[in-house]
Amino acid sequence: INAEYGEVYKKIWEILHYKNVQTLGWALLLCKVGLVVSNLAIFRMLKNGFPQHLMAMSTILNFPAQVIATFAVTEQINKQPLQIWLNSYKWRLWLSVFTVIVVWMYPTEELSTLYICFVFLVATVQEVLNSILSVSMGAFFAKISDVSIGGTYLTLLNTLSNMGGVWPQSLAFYLVDFTTINACYSKETGNTMGLMGCGTSASSECTDMGGVCGLRWDGFYTVSIVTILFGVWLIRPLNKYFLPLQELNFKQWAPKSKLEV
Repeated sequence: INAEYGEVYKKIWEILHYKNVQTLGWALLLCKVGLVVSNLAIFRMLKNGFPQHLMAMSTILNFPAQVIATFAVTEQINKQPLQIWLNSYKWRLWLSVFTVIVVWMYPTEELSTLYICFVFLVATVQEVLNSILSVSMGAFFAKISDVSIGGTYLTLLNTLSNMGGVWPQSLAFYLVDFTTINACYSKETGNTMGLMGCGTSASSECTDMGGVCGLRWDGFYTVSIVTILFGVWLIRPLNKYFLPLQELNFKQWAPKSKLEV
């Protein structure tokens, strides 16, 4: 490409003012809010004592399923990438509900084979859907990207997609701690002796009262419910504004003036 770097970024700036690109950008930045439950669940499961080697094993077992599933829907992805993405997104939201159930069902005693198999099943389906979401969106990016500005267009779209996956996770982990409620429990009766955050000073006060600090409400469930509901609410605007983007002509995504190649 003979164009100067400045000219390329001018074209990117021009593209960012297109209404369809802005719609796609907002969708990429918001859609993954409803999917953060899976990352929260992994952290919570490990914190509850789920063996790390079993978690790693589930990742290995997921790989063949991802390859087979992605290959099976390749033809449909090439024809209607955003339709496949949206359908997978809806199923992914449903799976987030099952992920919360997996954490809620975590046994207080020894892990049963049935529970481990259930975890593996949910993890496998989750990774299959994640793979389809990624491939279908990548196919759409490749379809609308203008070769006259090289890979810069693809980089822009992938950056927006990555940002949309990072900021919800960071905020969600903070909110889990913020919404978690601890209490001081009596060692004898098990009844609460008053709500308090079991930090340094509060924990000492609880001990002096003859109690022990314990979890009263896990913020994981608060954040999970809110994010899933947000994802469900988002389906309607995605259907109305996001899905029609795949019907637009390629010229509506390209800069009006071409760079010399």
